[in-house]
Amino acid sequence: MRLVFAPVNLAHIGWSAVGIGLATVAPLAVPERLRHDPSPIAAGIRGASERVLVGAHLGLFNMALAVGGAAFAYGATSLGWPLQDARLAAIDQALGFDWPAFLAWTNARPWLAKLLANAYHSAGPQLLALYAFLCLTKRWRELDEFLAMIAVSSLMVGVGMALIPAAGAYAHCGPDPSQFSSSALRPACGTT
Repeated sequence: MRLVFAPVNLAHIGWSAVGIGLATVAPLAVPERLRHDPSPIAAGIRGASERVLVGAHLGLFNMALAVGGAAFAYGATSLGWPLQDARLAAIDQALGFDWPAFLAWTNARPWLAKLLANAYHSAGPQLLALYAFLCLTKRWRELDEFLAMIAVSSLMVGVGMALIPAAGAYAHCGPDPSQFSSSALRPACGTT
């Protein structure tokens, strides 16, 4: 099976690369002109430039990780290995977790459904906030460690997805959309 990126995705990747490139060039030029200026304003500009440069590198890292991860996941999916949803559901049952029962329990508590949906959708903003915090406080060692953990865990998840392919609990259990009485849990277009 051949992996092909849709032209619109290539355009988004290209424009993102251009933006990251521009964000990289500007901070490199600023400190050079102010390198020997001892004023507090020059020091502030150099510090801001350093943070913008690290932010651009973060963007490049995340873009490479997302494109590489997506290509790996789609390539692994193309292997055509049998889905393991039934086995995974059996493991859930052995551990005492029943997905349809959890869905019903959560539907009975709309506040919890909303809380869980918001927590799920907050992953991206939390990641950006952490990046901003680590950049603004110049915690470069912690940032490097975090990026290494993201890269390694992404690789591990990708390998796990390749070795144990699954459609997911929603596809496996096949609940009727009416079972999602809480609008916070209702999947868009019938997918999770």
